[in-house]
Amino acid sequence: MSSTSQKTTNHLDSSQFTAMRAFIARRQDEIIDLICKLIEAESPSGDFEGSRKVVDLLVEAARAIPAIDSVERIPVPGYGEHFRARAFGSHPEGAGATLLLGHTDTVHPRGALFGVHSSSAITFRATTLSRYTGAA
Repeated sequence: MSSTSQKTTNHLDSSQFTAMRAFIARRQDEIIDLICKLIEAESPSGDFEGSRKVVDLLVEAARAIPAIDSVERIPVPGYGEHFRARAFGSHPEGAGATLLLGHTDTVHPRGALFGVHSSSAITFRATTLSRYTGAA
């Protein structure tokens, strides 16, 4: 196999998996809180302020992660902002890189989350937790 077509796969051994799972378990409340804040941040497509709010949350969370080397906000005129974080700076450019891709806009208009049809923010938050984390 040529070097350009060779795929590198990093597998976790059982001790690494156990350590990662314990780390996530210790931070579960913090992680769920961030997920809820991201979901509750209304950011319809083209809503610059909504996009900025979501990116603010991502920047704050990324800066609390020791492996993150840099955080970048990339303005997109008429739409909002993109967010890029670089981690594990001790690795050569691209070596062992992982790309996480997502979006900061929502498909619903502002006010849809807590409108007349929603009994309360608490009900929404509990439903959100159940849907996105499997928590009861």
